Amino acid sequence: MGYYLRFTNTTKQSCYLWGSPGVSFVAGDKGTQVGPAAVRQPKAKGHKVTIPAGGYAISTLVITSNGPLQPCNLVQVRGLRIYPPDDYGAAFVAMSQQVCSNPKQSQLQVDTVH
Repeated sequence: MGYYLRFTNTTKQSCYLWGSPGVSFVAGDKGTQVGPAAVRQPKAKGHKVTIPAGGYAISTLVITSNGPLQPCNLVQVRGLRIYPPDDYGAAFVAMSQQVCSNPKQSQLQVDTVH
């Protein structure tokens, strides 16, 4: 299933993003990461996106469901932790569901911003 992640510039001046955001499933009140982070497209596949004040850029997130993962320990997650490219401040997006917690296979893929 695919989703658009929207990064809005809330400042009064232009800014830019370049690359793929960091995305991971999180669970519990402390936001504990479940499974590996999203597989990102290499930064070189994208380009520097200038975002005017009040404007936005998007990135496509795909949650894969390619059959049962082995082993597949289902965990209830609260949502997603999302870091803009080259940033250390994350946002939380509520998206309650059950996901496999297999540490060797990500169920998330994310594209560069555009």
